[in-house]
Parts: sequence; structure tokens; C-alpha cells
Amino acid sequence: MTNYDLINRMKELLNEPNYYGSGGSNWSSFVNGGWYVDCTCSIKAILWGGRFIPANRPYPHAGCHYLSNGVPDFTPASCVEWTNATRGNFGTLVPGEILLMTSHGHAGLYIGNGQVIEVTPAWTGGHPGCQISQIGKNGERIKNGRQVLSWEYHGKIPVIDYVSPTPPTPPTPPTPGMKYKVGDKVIIDGQLYGNADGGNPGQVVHNKVTTITRVAVGHLYPYNTTGDLGWMAEACITPYKESTTLQVGDTVKIVGFGNGSSYGDSNTAGGIGWTRKILKIWNGRPYPNQVGNETGTTGFYKDDALQKL
Repeated sequence: MTNYDLINRMKELLNEPNYYGSGGSNWSSFVNGGWYVDCTCSIKAILWGGRFIPANRPYPHAGCHYLSNGVPDFTPASCVEWTNATRGNFGTLVPGEILLMTSHGHAGLYIGNGQVIEVTPAWTGGHPGCQISQIGKNGERIKNGRQVLSWEYHGKIPVIDYVSPTPPTPPTPPTPGMKYKVGDKVIIDGQLYGNADGGNPGQVVHNKVTTITRVAVGHLYPYNTTGDLGWMAEACITPYKESTTLQVGDTVKIVGFGNGSSYGDSNTAGGIGWTRKILKIWNGRPYPNQVGNETGTTGFYKDDALQKL
């Protein structure tokens, strides 16, 4: 497995429902509607041959084989010795290196361009657990401008083949007949760039509801959206569709996680298995369905987290 294979397999978790959890026998298994993952076991599961993909949901531990491929059951502390990790000196980071924090028992993977993929309850409250953060020049661990601790070590995983990156194949330039126009409400999911030709890679966004505000015809990354977030390829955009299946007053069963805010910027809302009613629908927001009962609001949920009764 190359370092880029490892990164891509870890990124598969970003496209699956997942939540942070540590301990017990369900590590890296799909339970209660999502992958139950923590920082170290998620990486070990991949190194032991597991994959966080829909086909592996029925299998324990993402289908991996414990202690296979010459990989020990390491902790962040023991991984320092196994990888002969370097303390500090983060200017020499190579994509696919493991990042370690022995003082807090934490691990992540450097994926290049100053970005880290890690499973953590920081910033999101643990749902989702797998997320992209940034690393500062001195190991600062940052997301959305807020620092939570700092990385201490980095090292190359002995069983990984570290290779130079293959230049990505640029997307086919869009035809003059553009799929989206200014004012279209869309969902964006992917890499943003500083200009429409793909320069200055910026943040990666996931399932963000927004509106097309600028179109650069004939460029590789022709769309920009509300707030001038950055330029994006057409392949990373899907049309936004208003909810047609749920209505205010409907009785529903909660079958997935939600959020404490319709904007998705608060703590995780649970209640899986509870029966509630739709109190209000905030169309255009990531978690549009306000759910609760006579005592108050339980949380805000996406359509697929609710089963109409």
C-alpha cells in the first residue's frame, strides 16, 4: 500500500456516516447507523486491510484482520518507537505520515497541503468523528481558525510505500452550456480553489448548502458561491432539492444523528429510536427538520435521519 492509497482509504470514511467512540468491542464497526471509530483504531483497521465502505458495513472492524500485514496493535505512544518518529520539525512532513500526540493519546494522518485527516470529538462533538483539520508550522492543530492542542511527533509508517504524488488529471473544461447559473441553490462537496484555474488550493467542504454567485465560463473550476468560499469543479456540485417527503406535523421515528442547530454548527443531537413530530422545516439549511414534542425541541435532522410513520 502506498501513502496515497492509505490517504484515499482514510478519506472513504468522510463519505460514510461515522461518529467518535473509544473502547469496547465495536471498534471500527458499523453500529447504530454509523461507523464507531476513534483516532488510532481507524488507522490500524485500514493497515490491517479494512475499508470504511458500504460493502463492509455488515462485517466487524471494517472487515480487517487483526495484527495482519506486519502491523502491531500500536498506541500513539508505542507508535513513536515503531515509526522512529521525529519530535517537532513539521516542515519536513510527507503525505501519509502519521501524526502523534502522546500527551493526549491521539493520532492522525497528514494528507498534504497543510491538512490532516483525523478522528476526534474536537470541533464537532464527535459527529462526525472523521474530519479534516489544518496543521501549523509548529504542529498547531487547527480547524475553522480555532486551535485545539498541538501535534508532537510525526513518522513514516514502516509498512507503507512512500511515493511521490501523481499529478491529478484535471477535470474536463466545461462546455459553454453551463450546468448551473448564478442564483441556483446547490450542495457543494469537495476541494475549493483560490481561482477558477485551480490555483491556491483552499479548504475542503462537505455537503454544504449554498448558492452560485459567480460563473467563469471555460475554466476548470468555474463556480463560486455565497461568501466567496472559493472556486469548485462542476463534478463537486449537485442541485439542492427542497424536502417533499416530510411536512410540519408529521410523526417520525429518529433513525440517525442530527444537530443542535439547523445550520449544523452545534452539538450532536441523538434520540435514535424515539418517536417525535416535525415542529418546523427550515428549508435551505443543512439540518432542516426541527423535531420534538410538547416538552420542546429534540434536535434538527436531515431527511434521511427521520422515518415517517
